[in-house]
Amino acid sequence: MTETHGRWQPALEVPGIAALNTGGAGVSVDAVSCASAGNCAAGGQYAIANPGSESSLGPFVVTETDGTWGTAQEVPGIQTMTPGIWAETTSMACPSAGNCAAAGYYNNGSDADSCFTPTPGCASVFEVNERHGSWGQVDARTYNFSYIVSLTCPAAGDCVAAGIAADESSAYPGYVDFGELVSETNGDWARAGVLVLTSASSVNSVSCAKPGYCAAGGTTTGCQACNDEGQTAFVISEWHGTWGKAVTPAGLPRYHPNEPGGATVSAVACPPKVALCIAGGSESPANSNRAQAFIVSQAR
Repeated sequence: MTETHGRWQPALEVPGIAALNTGGAGVSVDAVSCASAGNCAAGGQYAIANPGSESSLGPFVVTETDGTWGTAQEVPGIQTMTPGIWAETTSMACPSAGNCAAAGYYNNGSDADSCFTPTPGCASVFEVNERHGSWGQVDARTYNFSYIVSLTCPAAGDCVAAGIAADESSAYPGYVDFGELVSETNGDWARAGVLVLTSASSVNSVSCAKPGYCAAGGTTTGCQACNDEGQTAFVISEWHGTWGKAVTPAGLPRYHPNEPGGATVSAVACPPKVALCIAGGSESPANSNRAQAFIVSQAR
């Protein structure tokens, strides 16, 4: 749906999605971003008919140029990476018209029918760039980064993605999650590093004022056996292209690993060209069933 001059227009079926969606179920738009009025991009997933087994899921991207949507297309190159095709575009960021970045996850295991969650051994992330209105070939990462939560691009070819890397070798019930940041500079994606704050951590949001000046935030529990108890919020900043140390926002308590209650940063925003950011989240005091919202500002 498009809003023009303050009025929402009738819903439009994504052009070309019916031809891709041969499986009939599972089609959705999961990410959208606009560089300027009438210049946007979107992505999501569609179902692929797979006789004799469950439908496979494929990722798509589609671009709007000067108010007109083009035809949805499968993420170029994704079929060479995922057995049976099982993937989804989950994030989109467009810093300028015709220049976007999309990210998602794909099945990297041998048994596509048994891998329907983005977990280690099943899923890895992919990134794909659009330059001057044309989508290039998908760029896959081979490290154990299983899901992208947030994607931001302050300039064409300069992006940061935040998400979760899961370690299936841990004794923690299920998996231990580590927050991770992945950065793109001048069109080249590279691993910024796992933020090994403590075990069971996640980066929930990332935002950039300009290339090299970003901030992110999320949650960390502090131990491998404390389930959801003792969660602590964290923020981390990038300055002059270098990421600093993760810290708990001032004014929030530091919870003992086995202590009920906790805090998390769920959203971060950095105004363009101004290297000052704001983070928001929630905090639940120990021995209380009430949660309270908080906002923290980055000091100059």
